[in-house]
This record gives sequence, structure tokens and C-alpha cells, in this order.
Amino acid sequence: MNTQENDAITSELIKIYTCFKVVGDNLDPVNVTKLTGITCDSSTTKGQPSLKKQSYGIIATKGAWTITSKHQIKSMNLEQHFQYLFDRLNNLEAIFSKLKQEGNEIYFSCTWFYPYTYEGPTLSRKTLSKIVLLSAEIEFEYYFTG
Repeated sequence: MNTQENDAITSELIKIYTCFKVVGDNLDPVNVTKLTGITCDSSTTKGQPSLKKQSYGIIATKGAWTITSKHQIKSMNLEQHFQYLFDRLNNLEAIFSKLKQEGNEIYFSCTWFYPYTYEGPTLSRKTLSKIVLLSAEIEFEYYFTG
């Protein structure tokens, strides 16, 4: 198997994406869209059927507003996924700070699907600084598929 074939197989098995989420008991995702001018990639409204789990009849217990790099960035470099989201969130730090002060959770969720054990993420000081400016926390999810 040549290097290109191996890279193609590897890129099919390895999936990485990052989401930026605002979640809260009284969060109205339509209001977040109005405040930011950003159309979210997914949302839920408290008390309404959860769109992802609608077929299971699950009702959302919180409101949520989410944007994601999934299906947008194909790179296995986590920094590129963050940069895509930072570009969408540019100059909105004060809005997210206010939403956090109102009791909402604000965080980045990073997801990996790997066919083998992975040593974990690395983030630059610049990326970490931007996460802090957005009043956000960060979580990591790893799924080993091999």
C-alpha cells in the first residue's frame, strides 16, 4: 500500500471536530442568534423535543445553541478547527461574557474518533487565550474505533 492510499484510509478512520456551545436552563437559542448575528448549526429549546433524539421522544431539559467545525474542516489539526470557530465568533466576547454572567454554560467540545490510542491534543497559547476571552471552558471526548 502506498502512502497516499494509507493517508486516505487513515483520514476515513480519524474524525476530529470542535463545537462551541451555549447551554442554559432559560437559554433561548433564537435570542443568541439575534445577539450574535450567527446562524447556529444546531439548537434546542427547553421543553421541546430534542432534535437529535426526537425519535426517542426525549424532551430537552435546557436550551442550547451550537456551532461546529464538523463537515466544514477536514483537517486532523485541532488548531484549524478552533480557528474556523474563532473566525465565526470574532469580536463577540462581550456577548458571551454577558451570557455566562446570566448563568449559561459556555464551552468548546472537542471530539476525536481514532482507530488507535492517541496521545492527546495540544493547543497553542494563542488558542487558549482566545478560549479564555470567550469566557469558555473546554471538554474533550475520545472514541477509539479500532
